Amino acid sequence: MLRKIENISPSAEFKNNSRFSSNVGSIPGVVHRKSSMSDSFSFSNAFKFLASLKWNLKSLRKNEKDEFEVEFIIDDFDFITKINPLDLYSKYSLYKIFKFQAGELKLPDFELWLKFIFSQDSIHEKSGDFQPEFLGLISERVKKYSGMLISGKGYESNSILLDGIDSQLISEICFIHSNLIRFIEKATGESLLNPSQNFEKSFSNPLIVEYLNVNF
Repeated sequence: MLRKIENISPSAEFKNNSRFSSNVGSIPGVVHRKSSMSDSFSFSNAFKFLASLKWNLKSLRKNEKDEFEVEFIIDDFDFITKINPLDLYSKYSLYKIFKFQAGELKLPDFELWLKFIFSQDSIHEKSGDFQPEFLGLISERVKKYSGMLISGKGYESNSILLDGIDSQLISEICFIHSNLIRFIEKATGESLLNPSQNFEKSFSNPLIVEYLNVNF
């Protein structure tokens, strides 16, 4: 059974790191018991892992369905998602992605919801510092074709945004998702990524633009 997420308090080196939000010192969650030394060690390792990725965690909480609700930032992209630790592979995962101008957190350039099937087989090894290359390309396409994209349900946007890069983009998203799960593993002390569950699915499309809202 998964340990409960409690008040995760990163050490001073993370609190003083500009890559982390000021509200990370007490991540929302229900406190069921006192923190133990092993909890503190796990949380410290979890934050060190995020620091090595240069990702900015904004919030992490566990809801009434025992799903982890996570919001985090990579470069100028803000991600919101839910992770069900008991069902990582058999259903679509949903990422709500917001693209902001560098250094600004006002109205996002666009809001994009991507549904995808998580598969470790889709992940290609990344060398050096990771940057969301294909999400950056999506950003360029949104800006270039903003007059052709209709806000709302994004099915019409699939061909414009995903043309020729769908396999690379799902690899990138699965890479992000895999590292997010590893962060949760380190924070909870549980092993969630089980290769034996990574079976072939019968879904017709592993990547779908579910929703798009453009503010250009």
